[in-house]
Amino acid sequence: MNNNYSNHPLDITDHVMQSSHDVSKAIIVDHAKSLLQLIEEGHIDPLSVAMQMKYLQDVMELAKEKLREYVINELSKYPKGQDITKHGATFQIKEAGVSYDYSNCNHAHYNELKQQIAILTDQCKEIEKFLRTVKDSMTVVDESTGEIITIHAPIRRSTTTYQCTFKP
Repeated sequence: MNNNYSNHPLDITDHVMQSSHDVSKAIIVDHAKSLLQLIEEGHIDPLSVAMQMKYLQDVMELAKEKLREYVINELSKYPKGQDITKHGATFQIKEAGVSYDYSNCNHAHYNELKQQIAILTDQCKEIEKFLRTVKDSMTVVDESTGEIITIHAPIRRSTTTYQCTFKP
């Protein structure tokens, strides 16, 4: 791969902020492929693209909640249940992330089960903490049965990735 990146000044927002054009899943896929191809061909620096993506993610995360309020306010100007389409994107107000709080139900059996689950979860965490200290394998005797058991180290799994941070 060519690491002599051209002076191609890519601003990732060139691919993202095309508000005068319709957007579709196909266009998103095409833009992603184009971006990756520019990186693969050595025209742009992958670190610069990663930094720009991180910048956009952070901006979006900080603006997301207030933007949600603005969008819902705007959509509420239209008849209820009407889908609004703008630049190829369809908007609608919907309920999401529905959850229930069972703490006030006063269901004795449910509360007992939740307590048992909490105790078992804590016990599992303690055993897992111990198992992480096992390097290869070890032989132990099950005190309740007298059975000899070989305990093996857990299989460690991870994914190699990168981190991009900004100065305060």
